[in-house]
Amino acid sequence: EVDIPDKELSEFLQQELTNQMMDQSDFGFADKLAYDKHAYYELLNEEALHYPYENASAWPVSITSAIMDTLHAMIDDYIWRNSGMGKVVNVRPIGDINRSISRNLTSVINWLNVDGIVDHELQDSEGNFFMLLHGTQYETLLRTEDEGVVQPVNVPIEFIILPTDSNSPHPRDCEMITRILPFSDNHVRLRISQKIYRNLHQLGRNFIPTSNTAETLQRLTEEITKIGSSNKFTRNTWYSAETYMEYYPMGSLRRRNLIVTWSPQTGAIHRKIENGDNIRPFIKKSIYPNYQRAFDRSLPELLRNIQEKADWLDKQATDAGDKAISPAMFYDGLERFDTRYSAREPTGSYPMKNVNSIKFEEINIAPILSNREEVKNLYARAERRSGISDLQQGTASRSRTLGQDLIRNRFNNLRATEIQKHINSNWRIKQELIYQYADLY
Repeated sequence: EVDIPDKELSEFLQQELTNQMMDQSDFGFADKLAYDKHAYYELLNEEALHYPYENASAWPVSITSAIMDTLHAMIDDYIWRNSGMGKVVNVRPIGDINRSISRNLTSVINWLNVDGIVDHELQDSEGNFFMLLHGTQYETLLRTEDEGVVQPVNVPIEFIILPTDSNSPHPRDCEMITRILPFSDNHVRLRISQKIYRNLHQLGRNFIPTSNTAETLQRLTEEITKIGSSNKFTRNTWYSAETYMEYYPMGSLRRRNLIVTWSPQTGAIHRKIENGDNIRPFIKKSIYPNYQRAFDRSLPELLRNIQEKADWLDKQATDAGDKAISPAMFYDGLERFDTRYSAREPTGSYPMKNVNSIKFEEINIAPILSNREEVKNLYARAERRSGISDLQQGTASRSRTLGQDLIRNRFNNLRATEIQKHINSNWRIKQELIYQYADLY
């Protein structure tokens, strides 16, 4: 272990973690992640159920989920299309002298990706899904028991904490990055038996202090999956943190690259070692960049205005349709219908003075037809905003001629190429880390 006092490190880490969590909270991070899940999983809008009458339409239009599923499949296919032939990486030589080395390295890296790393394609697909859902996905590489093999693991975005103005987890962009590690009782016993961690009796329980992001998302996940696990997390989970950071000890001008394992709730230091290789095992994935920020734009966030407008227009058309097929009836009575005290309901019957006969409310179907057509137009807007088109979704083309399809496809390829650049960058960074760790181990 390094010769820096525990108290000094503990005070620094607790203060920095608190500040970074406050920055994320000011950024509206928890609300952003909650909306992402609401939009993709098409949760009902509770307010819409009660307006303009009880049990009104609250059905969301499947714009965000349809486009996201299409884009997710396209990204997976782009990366893993040739996995059956054992080739998902190409190592280019630098000059003629390195051609044989590059061929050998290509074979090794492809074997690692396709065969050496267990279920790598499924793990990578999961990461791509969360990248689209939340805008940014962080993966970490873990060393496995098999010699020479590392295992990429997706980290829930709420368990990654770093300065919000960091462009990436790389040391050149980010002074420190923290991964929150939830442990069960068995995991704690394992770490005690390994004898490389200390002060494990000071691990903290429950969710991360000063932040309710993890708890908020846990509750929302239970609502989506209908499977409750919050009690388990509260009852049987211990939280540690692993921080990779550049640090100047008190009174020293020498920068130290450290890996510190500690408890964010109690501040106890469990392990503090030098990061001699200055490699951080984190991969950041994103395709809609929010430049100079640690967390990028998600697909639901990108389409939010379009999605909400489509939901509202569809709701208006549905509610108007319900009204059209079940108009309210007014009959002669002793009272006058007063909208201040009585809510109008489909098929409702209301007494009114001096009606003299039964009357039904007048129906206008023009808004119903107009809104339905406008919802279709919003699909086209969402496709343009996300960078894909109806041609890529396998639906009937909206063009009238083959020439129009060719022109649309050419310009759409420009947007697709921009997305591919970000996918290639994510994949290249991941392969460089896999190569570095495989070479070390």
